[in-house]
Amino acid sequence: MDNLSSICISDLSVSSRTCSAALSTSGQPELTSYFQSLIIDTVNRVAINTVLGMTGVASNVINMCVFLKQGLHVSMNINYFVLANVDLLRTINYLWMTVCLNPEIETLDAPFIFQDIQYLTNGWISGSLERVTIFIIAFMTVQRCFSILRPLTIKRMITPVRSAIVFTSDEAAVKVETYYSHQEPAPSYF
Repeated sequence: MDNLSSICISDLSVSSRTCSAALSTSGQPELTSYFQSLIIDTVNRVAINTVLGMTGVASNVINMCVFLKQGLHVSMNINYFVLANVDLLRTINYLWMTVCLNPEIETLDAPFIFQDIQYLTNGWISGSLERVTIFIIAFMTVQRCFSILRPLTIKRMITPVRSAIVFTSDEAAVKVETYYSHQEPAPSYF
């Protein structure tokens, strides 16, 4: 491609149709070659994302250890511990996504497509964990609002046991919702 573009610039005997086909893709000049885009994808998807993911795993494990060391007898520690746990699972999911979206993995002679495997093993789980994270943050916000509205009764209203029950029921509800939202509809005969 680069040789043809240099010929187009230096040699006037080459037809303009050949030069325009060589220099453009759908009317626009080609900005990067296939090799350059492969390098950019590999650096972004594999190198940078893996470093960020490993940093996230390490920081979430440290956070979970700190909250365990402080003790889970305070409701906010339970909130932060569960949030770090869910975030750790999301980060591990993110690392698996970087493996499946590696451009070099397509060269393997596998009997399946890695993007399909990534969708099946990562897509639904990532969506579920995102919903749980949003609920945990909303629960913590409500808990903070109650601590401002009723500062003397918050310890009796939201106990560590109640927080654990709320998070367990939320996780079960998200799993049921995810399962039923991804079921194929029954065929209609009428």
